[in-house]
Amino acid sequence: MQASSSARRWARWPDTQAARRLGVRYPIIQGPFGGGSSTVQLTATVSNAGALGSFGAYGLPADEIAAVVGQIRELTTSSFAVNLWVSTHDVPEQEITRARFDAAVEQLRPVYNVCGVAPPPYPQRFAPEFAEQIDALLRARPPVFSFVFGVPDEHVFEACREAGIATIGTASSVEEAVALDEAGADLIVASGFEAGGHRVSFLAPAEESLTGGLALIPAVADHVKAPVIAAGGIADARGILAALDLGAQGVQIGTAFLATDESGASTEHREALFDAPATELTRALTGRLARGIPNTLLGLLAAAGQDTLPFPYQAYLLKPIFATAEIHDRLEMAKLWSGQATGLLTHRRAADLVGALVADTEDLLTQSPRHEAQAGQAALVSSLERWANEGGCLGPDPREYTTTDDTQHSRFEIRAAGKPAGSLAYQRRCGLIALEHTEVRPEFQGRGVAGKLIQAALQSARERELIVLPLCRYVSGYIAKHDEYLDLVPGAQREDFDLPAGT
Repeated sequence: MQASSSARRWARWPDTQAARRLGVRYPIIQGPFGGGSSTVQLTATVSNAGALGSFGAYGLPADEIAAVVGQIRELTTSSFAVNLWVSTHDVPEQEITRARFDAAVEQLRPVYNVCGVAPPPYPQRFAPEFAEQIDALLRARPPVFSFVFGVPDEHVFEACREAGIATIGTASSVEEAVALDEAGADLIVASGFEAGGHRVSFLAPAEESLTGGLALIPAVADHVKAPVIAAGGIADARGILAALDLGAQGVQIGTAFLATDESGASTEHREALFDAPATELTRALTGRLARGIPNTLLGLLAAAGQDTLPFPYQAYLLKPIFATAEIHDRLEMAKLWSGQATGLLTHRRAADLVGALVADTEDLLTQSPRHEAQAGQAALVSSLERWANEGGCLGPDPREYTTTDDTQHSRFEIRAAGKPAGSLAYQRRCGLIALEHTEVRPEFQGRGVAGKLIQAALQSARERELIVLPLCRYVSGYIAKHDEYLDLVPGAQREDFDLPAGT
């Protein structure tokens, strides 16, 4: 009887390596949004619900980054991430001369006129630089630093390690993922082309890096050591389960969180996400390839025939149009970032979304309906009684103790004279049982309770034909000494638990 690699990952849900590194209960990351769509309320709400809230800070000056981190800390004591763009300019600002800027404005003049706005003035500065932003972030010391559009210098990773800041890099290709892994990123997001907003490619043009998640996630997982986070087109438990099966240890979800009331997107934008018929990729809005809902503005820009400036200059040229569209609820003139999973959106509150994602994932991972689990409890209790009382470990009178399988809390329990003597925590699903943690009350130590619990669990697994994953070191140690149970652990995985390969 062999266990699939996906079964092993499922058994560890939600306690994956990614969740532990991020310091969260559930390995679900809220995708970071820039351009005002991130809010401290959304970030804190998601973190307070047990997932990882994120704040997109790429457009903020250094002093505002420190302020945002402080505001988030006032609303949550849980882990959260702040996101920056390593590459903030496609070309240096000195290359966008006033003459080039003025020519672009004239090409866009018909669009400004239709939208009823004045073009922006030539600025002293178009956007903050990553170098100053990262210095501010390191001083603020958020629990997690996520980044896109490149790989930070080695000193940034060293500073993060010294400060205890976990790092998350994002890749749109295997080559980018390998570069992030070799640089020392703690976790790597594999972003499929289904994702909304900007495509974060940095080793090749974005148009040449449009791999879907179904192909990208397992390919990245096969080539990197760091835990992989799946992103792109995920909005419900089915997507989470698929990501786990493809080799990910967590997911990043953007559009579904963008649609919640706590996000900074306009009411009209949020509503449009629930009823978006299609999305498309375009450079026209910012100068970098991004996915969103098509509208009138894209048609006007195409008709104007403007030579799209590189990022962030194109975004700056259209900033007055975006601002007016938000103020006056003009959806047809807004930038409407969206991924391809809009048809899966159902929740309008961030906490409800996290709760549903977790509950639905647990439901899908459950091996059998509740009534089937209850039906098998009698046989398990009988087995537990038989093994636990062998040799009178809890006293000579069987009436002095009781044994139960507490399915609600996923643990075997032994009680003596009404007092708890010990327990063995487990996860049982998908044809396997993962034995996670053995605990014996101090007054019962030395009386064989742990061994009897483990023995009862293993015997139960054999009777129910379950694969055993001995995640608890006491369980693996017991199996190592009692090789009659070795066949319950798949041969290909015994080495992971310090067990002999067997025959």
